[in-house]
Amino acid sequence: MKYKLIAVDVDGTLLNSKSELSEDTEKAIKNAVDAGAFFIVSTGRPAAGIKRFSKVAGVDMPFILFNGAVVMMSMSQKVLYRQGLDISVAEEIVAAGKQRNTTIAIWTEKNLCAFSLNDRIKSYKSISGIEPLIIEKVSDLKNETIIKVLWYDEVDKISEYQTEMQDWFGEKANCHISRPYFLEFVDLKASKAIALEKIGEWFDIERKEMIAIGDGYNDISMIEYAGLGVAMGNAPDGVKSVADIVAPTNDNDGVAKIINKYILNKF
Repeated sequence: MKYKLIAVDVDGTLLNSKSELSEDTEKAIKNAVDAGAFFIVSTGRPAAGIKRFSKVAGVDMPFILFNGAVVMMSMSQKVLYRQGLDISVAEEIVAAGKQRNTTIAIWTEKNLCAFSLNDRIKSYKSISGIEPLIIEKVSDLKNETIIKVLWYDEVDKISEYQTEMQDWFGEKANCHISRPYFLEFVDLKASKAIALEKIGEWFDIERKEMIAIGDGYNDISMIEYAGLGVAMGNAPDGVKSVADIVAPTNDNDGVAKIINKYILNKF
């Protein structure tokens, strides 16, 4: 088997535009795992958001959470890697967000936190499935590990903020757009590429034996890192430009087609 591992983003990649996992994609995943391949979910979601995918694989696999800030085994939930944000950096990011009157959420290993329960936080609650804990200040979390800070705003503002904040925090944190209306901040030592590197070390898998598939700017690091970097057909041009190949869209079973061709050798 030329490729031993396939890492796949969730929203816009593994799931179709209705947030469904198609029968063909589920079948391809199971066949790949049965053939001995590692199937790695690589997402900005927390552990609670990926439970159903561990059942699809059917075996304990290392999953990449919080855009690379955490690597956790899918079934046993054993944490293999964790890289939190320094609280002082988190405070700076929150202060910058408040200056811009944007909606801010903070993820710790234990909780989803917010400063008020506004409409956007209510919407994010429905997306994440987690009840937010309302806090007054970042220092309320001094006894927890802050995994990431998220800004939620209008698409045009998020695009503007991404450029501005990357310049501002470029030496303190990684900053990327996960969905068009989400801007996420994680530690410099947290990325999907770093997480793949760690997984490769633990399970003796070389970079050239990895496939990474994604559709968003937060997927670029792993697409560039993997031996075969794949952008979805529905990805923006900026993501496609760094990929080795472009797969069909998420509504046309792009992930299944890549698995069948490059893992299962079905042409």
